[in-house]
Amino acid sequence: MKNIILILFLVLSVSCQQDKIVHSQSFEEDVVDFAIKQKNNRPIEVKDLYESLADKIPDDSDEKSVFVRILKKKGFKITDWGRGNFTHGPRVIIYDLAKENCECTVAKYYYSTQESAYLRTEAISCK
Repeated sequence: MKNIILILFLVLSVSCQQDKIVHSQSFEEDVVDFAIKQKNNRPIEVKDLYESLADKIPDDSDEKSVFVRILKKKGFKITDWGRGNFTHGPRVIIYDLAKENCECTVAKYYYSTQESAYLRTEAISCK
């Protein structure tokens, strides 16, 4: 009887864990959903989207953004974009995206580090 109860417990435990995996969203998607829901035009900057530092800033054609990719999956379209440097700060690439009555801005920052590499972060705000 103990063995049957243990087996049932393990089966139920495994099925619940699989359920969580199937139905959970990634942290990045949660941030995007929160920004869309709030529509308060306050940027949410996430500093740990990328696992490692970048050794260079990519060309425009090779540039990729986590938040832009997620917004495009949700049906948003890029309406404008640009890149530049802050005088005493990071390199920045800014994307404006829109869908129906929601406009979002995504900024990708490249902060210089002492190791001649770049820390990458992204910020999102919607209105």
